[in-house]
Amino acid sequence: VLNDSLTPAVGEVTHLTGKVVDVTGKPLTNAAVEIWQCDANGVYLHTRDSGPKKEKQDAHFQGFGRFVTGSTGEYYFRTIKPVPYPGRTPHIHVKVKKGGKELLTTQCYVKG
Repeated sequence: VLNDSLTPAVGEVTHLTGKVVDVTGKPLTNAAVEIWQCDANGVYLHTRDSGPKKEKQDAHFQGFGRFVTGSTGEYYFRTIKPVPYPGRTPHIHVKVKKGGKELLTTQCYVKG
């Protein structure tokens, strides 16, 4: 679920929420949900990207987050709405881990 409100200095603030469940629909507790994405200028916080684009990088944007699910399997992130950058559709990378095992790596795309 994405809910947006405009904040011009950093992009559109977005609240990314969801629920991690197993194949039977049971909530997965203590699962680590990790996200990462580029800033509103299309720059990732990574030496291969932010190094050459240092002048464009938003120094106040963290670029990643981690949330550990509770008994309901729910997670919540406050981030920015993804922006396009050359050759890519706007997206947020998502990884789910539990007990040291990677369960899922995917991307969340934004309508439009």
